[in-house]
Order: sequence, then structure tokens, then C-alpha cells
Amino acid sequence: MFADVLKRTQPDFIITVGTSMYLSKAAREANVFHFELLHGWGYEKVPWGWEKFDKDYLPQGILTLDQYSTESFIPLQKNLELLLQVEHPFFRLLKEKNSCIKIEKFSQKSA
Repeated sequence: MFADVLKRTQPDFIITVGTSMYLSKAAREANVFHFELLHGWGYEKVPWGWEKFDKDYLPQGILTLDQYSTESFIPLQKNLELLLQVEHPFFRLLKEKNSCIKIEKFSQKSA
């Protein structure tokens, strides 16, 4: 099924969240670069048992949103082509100079 979809759509790359090992395999066979986006922060270890998977059943790249998660995925680097920490898109929006969202600092008062 995944191979058929990739053949019909012919993407340059795919980005997934919670990928299937069979999609990873199909993407490699179709020569489509496959990124897995970690959608959370603070991964302490590589979940999903990926350290036991053959390279062909893993995405080629992992996109992380924080340094802690990036460091946790370093043991997988031998089976990856890219491990990249990217800025969280919502944080970027909040930091934009002309953002319509007002950011205020709150201090916690002691009782």
C-alpha cells in the first residue's frame, strides 16, 4: 500500500509523526527521503524499540524540537542520515517581531 501511494504521488520527501516501519521501508525503496518529526519534548530514551530495528525500517532523518530529545536519539545516528534539531514553529511565531500575540512575563509571588 505505501509503495503504491509513493509511486503515485512521487514526493521529494515525506514528514511523518508516529510512522510505520513499513512506510519507512517503502520510502527507502522508492528513494524518498523520510523524516520523522518528534512531536513532543524531553524524550529521555528512544521509544518504540527503534534501537532494535534494521536501518531499512527506520526513517532516514529525525527532526527534534529540543536539545534533550536530540541527545537521546544520538545512539540511533549510525542508522540515520540526519538528526536535526529544529525550532518549534509555535515558539517561532511567538518570537516574531510583529506577532499579534502579546507575551508577558509573570512572576510567582510568595504567599
